[in-house]
Order: sequence, then structure tokens, then C-alpha cells
Amino acid sequence: MRVFLTGVCLLALATIAAAAPTYTKDSADYGGSLIKSVVAGDLLEQAFTTATQEQGGFIGGLGTPADLTDGTWGTGWGAGAAVLKDYASAPPNVSGTPALTMRYDFAVPQNVGEIRVYASNPDGYNSRSYHNYDIEYMVDGDATVYTLLDQVHSTNFGVWNGSTEFVERTGTYVYDGAKGLLIEDCVMLRFKLYDVGQTTGGLWDPFDPSDPRDTDGNNAAFEGPGIREIDVIPEPATLALLVLGGLAVLRRR
Repeated sequence: MRVFLTGVCLLALATIAAAAPTYTKDSADYGGSLIKSVVAGDLLEQAFTTATQEQGGFIGGLGTPADLTDGTWGTGWGAGAAVLKDYASAPPNVSGTPALTMRYDFAVPQNVGEIRVYASNPDGYNSRSYHNYDIEYMVDGDATVYTLLDQVHSTNFGVWNGSTEFVERTGTYVYDGAKGLLIEDCVMLRFKLYDVGQTTGGLWDPFDPSDPRDTDGNNAAFEGPGIREIDVIPEPATLALLVLGGLAVLRRR
């Protein structure tokens, strides 16, 4: 079974024409496949990209920053998979604390066409199959850190894996359907990846009920996702070079 939902439901055509980033949610059960595949050699894998783990981490022995961008899905919980730390907010129990924050700096400004994030859990139906994250960015010549999207989540909050739906793997695909180009002259991307639920399998947001950002009425999620890959896809013209193996040094305006 495969589920394919738009991240912004009932979006009017007039809104689509307004050139704003949005995202698509994708999921598949055991034996199924997602609409889009992991890309090897994307912008995060290039020599001009520097990765920094700013905050949070992984469950011991189950992942490193390199596993997030190695261009492979991996097998089981082995190489290529990264399980983010549980109980990210404890201590000191700060609502909305990410399980992991990764920053990627480009030595040469890049035009970003699409961002894809994948997660899965090979051990059964639970929250680790889901993912939820924020994206921030900077552009060349501007010291401002902009927010591209907050709370990009792979299914609706409150959905229960193994009951409401049956999902082994999920993907989210961030794009701008009107402009085609997501970020022009990008020099930095930051991903704040959050815990996703609890041991019974639901997707919860990372905020406590007392937090005004809370949307589901549940306590903050405390179980880390099984992240398989983060892909940053260049603009279509550059992607053609990537597929041909010609993405060595790209200079932007």
C-alpha cells in the first residue's frame, strides 16, 4: 500500500501561483516503494559542502552525520541508517528541542531545486517510520537566517502507525511548484530534526500542551526517527550534470 498526500491540503490554484515553498508527503508499507528515490551525489555529498552537527545526536551505535547524506538507503539498522536520540528535550525538558540539528555550508553558492528527507523502521510499525523537521537557510551576501518551512511532517499529527495506517517508510519532498527554484544562491542549509512520537506508534509534534506552538494536545514526542537520507537536489539544469557525473565545481552568480 502506498500513500501520497500533499503537505498543504486543498491548496487553491491562486495560492500555488503565489510562489511559496510547500511539500508532498509519501509513504509505503513493507515491500512497497516511495514515489521518489534517494539520490547519490546530491549537493550535500559534494566536496564544497561542510557539515556541522550543531546540537543533539544519535542513539549509540545507530548513526553518524555521514549516514544522513551518503546517498544510500542502507539495510536494516546498519550502515546508511541513523536513529536520532530519544528524549531530546530531557533534561532540561524544553518544549520544542530538536533531536538533531545539522548545518550544511556551501563554499560556492548553489541553486536548490528540491529537498527530500526519508525515514523508515525495519522492525515493525511504530513512530520511528515518521519524520518531522524545520529548514532554515542563508543566501549569498546576506547574513540573515531565513526559515523555509517549519514542521515538515511525513503524516498528519495524531495518526497511529499500525492502526490508522500501516507504514514502513516515509518521504517528504519540499519544492516550489510556481517558481521551480526553491532557493537561489544558497550558502547554508540547517535542518532541525525532531523526535516523532512514543512507543505505541503515533506521530506527535515536539511541543508540550502548554506551548502555544502545540497542535495535537499531546505531550512532546520523545522517540527518535529512523532517518535514511537527506537529499538536496539542485536546479534541473544542474541535476542533469549530477546524473552524468559532471557535478564537480559549480559557480553561481
